Amino acid sequence: MDDLISRAAVVDAIEGVDWYHINKNGEMVHGANDAEHQAWYKADDIYAAIERVPSAQQWISCKERLPKDYESVNVTVRIPEGRYVKESAFLNGVWIGVSAPAEVVAWCPLPEPWKGDTP
Repeated sequence: MDDLISRAAVVDAIEGVDWYHINKNGEMVHGANDAEHQAWYKADDIYAAIERVPSAQQWISCKERLPKDYESVNVTVRIPEGRYVKESAFLNGVWIGVSAPAEVVAWCPLPEPWKGDTP
């Protein structure tokens, strides 16, 4: 499964499950056995695993850090009229293709290329 999903949405979905009335097949039950209770106690492990998964589109403030030279990234550009996103690269202290009054305020790595329907 390569779908991009929100970690917060996953946590909300997990928290919305009535763990005490669903068995391992996802079927509603009126009671639970010890094995099922042990599985439910793993919820904390699930939350921790979700937090370790890197976000597909995690923006990094330019005040926090900058990408490596020559690395192509997506950038959020602030202009007097608002903000927009474009691809750029940082080289020797300059964002390629961005000029004043525009200012790059955040960046994130480019996503992996789509691999579907290609031989």
